[in-house]
Amino acid sequence: MFAAGMVQGCVAMAWWLLDILGRYHGWPTAGEFRIPPGWAHAYLLAFGFFPFFMFGFLMTALPSWMEREKPGPALYLPAAALMFLGVTLFYPGLYWSEILIYLGIGLQLAGWLVGLYALGQRVHTRGRDRRHALLAVAGIGAGAAALLVFDFALVTHAADAAAVALSSSIWVFLLPVFLAVAHRMIPFFSSRVLPGYRIVRPYWALWTLAGCGALHGVLMMAGLLKLVWLADLPAAGVALYLVAAWRIDRSLGIRLLAVLHIAFAWVPVAFLLSAIQSFLAYQYVGTGAPVSFGLAPLHALTIGFFSSMLVGMASRVILGHSGRALEADTATWVLFWGMNLAALLRILADMPWAVGMVSDLLTASSALWLAGFALWTYRYLPMLLLPRVDGEPG
Repeated sequence: MFAAGMVQGCVAMAWWLLDILGRYHGWPTAGEFRIPPGWAHAYLLAFGFFPFFMFGFLMTALPSWMEREKPGPALYLPAAALMFLGVTLFYPGLYWSEILIYLGIGLQLAGWLVGLYALGQRVHTRGRDRRHALLAVAGIGAGAAALLVFDFALVTHAADAAAVALSSSIWVFLLPVFLAVAHRMIPFFSSRVLPGYRIVRPYWALWTLAGCGALHGVLMMAGLLKLVWLADLPAAGVALYLVAAWRIDRSLGIRLLAVLHIAFAWVPVAFLLSAIQSFLAYQYVGTGAPVSFGLAPLHALTIGFFSSMLVGMASRVILGHSGRALEADTATWVLFWGMNLAALLRILADMPWAVGMVSDLLTASSALWLAGFALWTYRYLPMLLLPRVDGEPG
């Protein structure tokens, strides 16, 4: 799953960068797309990139949480193969035939359901705290439903349904799963390496963040931007509380731990940006004053939190399962900060004062994300494919 996600991440962002270069800088393009490029970009990242890492992580970690046996090849291999084949078919479908897109999403959804079945089987355990596992599996299930709606929207050319599916992929799929993993693992990993560390893991904070995220999505889909701050301000406050309670200050001296804390620190930034944008929209209703941060809050969440957390968490998992020391070397540290810089540039592109620099900032952000992720893949992919360095069974 991780290897497939690495390949897909590189291909998806290379395609997006080429599209940006064609639209803004006059580079040659491969022709017209069968669906809007914005939809394709959102699909390829939300449904075609992150899920590989989610399934790969959860198929390893969730059974350990529940003290259950991990899924065997009879489940994880068809899940990975069908999902990867489905996403792969999406690319030629973009240029040649929508039928390939529909078929690709159908195959991807079939693999997704196999993976969901594998995870769902391992949640039913008595005597264990199932809350993180249940939230993660519920998020994966919501993602499958959103993917089905997206396929329906493409078949019927229903723009409203596509918007609902893509928004849902963020707020009821990706965010709950990332929150469940962060809430479970950041305090745990911190307690393993920081002397005298006290685990703070309040479930009210997890439910508040997940609930506010879902409410944010509902309000946005209903076109009520001026009310979104009612969900975002509590979420930002709770996220800031967790950043402090998890002691980000103590993590900074240990790179492999610091990346997780720094990645989570983007959560309050994203919600605060969104709250400010929403409150300004509320204040200026009817006055005609154009105050907007565009997609800046969304990219603070998707690049800042999701992407950098993925790099940090996947690096730790790969190092551990390949028999290497749990230490982030200088290359990993630099690549992680490159991902954060890509997030910052993408946010700046949507700021009101960035007029005249938008295309350059979008290009720089996309190129930096792709370069960093490709170099990270170059460094970590061989660790997945080669035997463990400590001689232990893989």
